[in-house]
Amino acid sequence: MEKIRKVEKSLERSYRPVVIWIDDLAEIIDTLKRHPREIDIRTADHRYEGLDDLKEHVGGQTQFDLTISSSSGSGPSVSLELKRMAVRLWVFDPRGGPEAAQIFHEINEVITRCQRRFAALYSLLLMFAIVPFFLLTQFFLVQQSELSAARAASVVGSVVSLWFLWACYVIVRCKAVIKLQRRSEIRPFIERNKDQLMLLLIGAIVGGLITFAGVVAKEHFYPSATQQR
Repeated sequence: MEKIRKVEKSLERSYRPVVIWIDDLAEIIDTLKRHPREIDIRTADHRYEGLDDLKEHVGGQTQFDLTISSSSGSGPSVSLELKRMAVRLWVFDPRGGPEAAQIFHEINEVITRCQRRFAALYSLLLMFAIVPFFLLTQFFLVQQSELSAARAASVVGSVVSLWFLWACYVIVRCKAVIKLQRRSEIRPFIERNKDQLMLLLIGAIVGGLITFAGVVAKEHFYPSATQQR
């Protein structure tokens, strides 16, 4: 009579869109290195021995396709897929030991915090439900002659529609964005664009002053009918 053995299940999870930096990749590699195993780093066309080789080869260029995998003779197998249309973590240990759960938990923690802000809104099912809702609401308000409310619903619906298009683009084209730079190397948005923002501010002020001066001059030389009365 053959022995009855329990079939061990893999630990796996798919993620919302992520933006992952080389700091996060290094943390994942360190997690794998703490458990003796061979680590494999691949892009669509090349294989690398480490993150330094990857960064040197691509010149720090942002990537959209990266797979990190590892295996050992008797321990868990790990695969992290960072693709344009999918982000997936898979860990399997045929022995069912606690090591697999530990590796999965540590890598899952890193990937979870790399998910884009408002990750729940990057759901096509949610968007397909919300957009028709606003369209139907706007139609109902117009039928009830609630024009002001209909305009407000139209504005909100337009914003939601723009977000829907953005979410579709991210999900289809860049669900995983791999930035081969450290977070500390990236200057804040305002610091990077302060000169352009200052010019825009000055332009807005000057434009406002010119508009105001034009209105004052018009009322002075060509007063409106109410003022003439």
